[in-house]
Amino acid sequence: MSTLDLFLPCAGGVEPWLGAEVQRITGAPAARLRVLRGGVQLQAAWDDLLRLNLHSRLAQRALIRLRHGGYRSESDLYDAAAGVAWEDWFTPRQRFKVETTARRSPLA
Repeated sequence: MSTLDLFLPCAGGVEPWLGAEVQRITGAPAARLRVLRGGVQLQAAWDDLLRLNLHSRLAQRALIRLRHGGYRSESDLYDAAAGVAWEDWFTPRQRFKVETTARRSPLA
């Protein structure tokens, strides 16, 4: 878990300023950032994630991508979730929330 794939969503139109803020907070070169519609994507260390959560004024949250892939059915989503090493993130005593946002989803 030394490098995390992060996405920091923000309000529309704020993306360039968030990119500059992320560079200032993490010291990441511009080449490591992708300023996208709706946020900034980067690969960073755990310490960077903690600093971004503490100091970012523009990011709405900091998301860690645990898995990426396509899907055609609900069972594909369950299979993708089963492929994540959840024990690296949580113990059986902890709880977590699953929340989804979908646009033009074939599952809707």
